[in-house]
Amino acid sequence: MSTNSRKDKRTNKQFASDIKSYTKKEAIWANVLKTELTERGHKVEYIDNGIDNSGKIIKNTSNQVTNADFLFKIDKQDYLFEIKTCDQNKNFYDLSYITYKRSSLRSALKQNSRIITVDRLWWMVMRTDAIQRIIDNFKSESYNNFASGKKAYRIYNSTMKNMTSENKEKNKFQLMRWSSDKAKSLIEKYSNTLFRRKQ
Repeated sequence: MSTNSRKDKRTNKQFASDIKSYTKKEAIWANVLKTELTERGHKVEYIDNGIDNSGKIIKNTSNQVTNADFLFKIDKQDYLFEIKTCDQNKNFYDLSYITYKRSSLRSALKQNSRIITVDRLWWMVMRTDAIQRIIDNFKSESYNNFASGKKAYRIYNSTMKNMTSENKEKNKFQLMRWSSDKAKSLIEKYSNTLFRRKQ
C-alpha cells in the first residue's frame, strides 16, 4: 500500500499498523468468500491482485496504479474483486447508511472490478453497472470521521432498500446472507481481527 494513496494525518507508525491490519482482514474475508462460494457448489480459486498485499508501505510509487484486491476464478470465469468492510455487526437494512470513497468506486469501474462489501451477517456484490449508477446519481462529499475527509458517496437506508430490490432481476446489487456454516465459523473464529475498531 502506498503512502501516496492513503496517507493522512496519522503518524507513519500508526499508518503502517493500520495498513497491515486491514490487509490481514482482507485476506480473511477473501477466504470466507471462497468458502461460501464453494459451499454453494462453485469451483473457486483466487490470488492476490493488489499492488502489494503484504501490508507493507510502498514509498516509491511514481508509476503506481491501484489494483483490485483479488482475482477470483469462479467456475473457470475470472472476476476482479475489491473487498470493502462494513464492520457494523448489523443486518443490512438496519444500517443508517453505507459509505464508499469516490476514488475506490472510480478505480473499480476503470478496472471492470466488482466491489464486495462484507459484514458479519451479510455480503453484497456490486457490479460495474451498479457502481456507475452510484457515480451518476449521487453527489460525492467529505464526511467527518471517514477517510480523512476524502470525497465519498454516502447511501442512506431507504435508498439502499430500493437499490437492492428494484435491481435484483438484473443482478446489479446482489445482497446475500452468509449461508455456509464453514464460512460463518471462519467469521466467528477471526471475529476479534475482523471487527476490531481502530483506537
